[in-house]
Amino acid sequence: MWGMGVLAVYHSKVINWSASAFVDEPVKRWPPKRAKYGGKTLVKTGRLRASMRVLKTTPTIVHVGTDVPYGIKHQEGRGFPERQFTGHSAVLSRATADFIVSNLNKVMSA
Repeated sequence: MWGMGVLAVYHSKVINWSASAFVDEPVKRWPPKRAKYGGKTLVKTGRLRASMRVLKTTPTIVHVGTDVPYGIKHQEGRGFPERQFTGHSAVLSRATADFIVSNLNKVMSA
């Protein structure tokens, strides 16, 4: 599960933040910051993005998230425009399946 956790965190921290969107099918673009605040969307100090990590694993599920208190407000749009940055994604599911198949092929060919 460790490798899939790393993949899920990478999807949240790198793929989504780089795209300023929740990368899924369809891609859910984040509403832009208001002009007076400047900078990149969801990046003021970098704390939220840096806090993304594996929170819990089970034999079949990896939970990725943050313990930053305002993260849920952005994720679900509580008092802010909704800017989902983690969750189930068809794009991530395909990447996970490719990761599993690749690793099984390595084991089978060893």
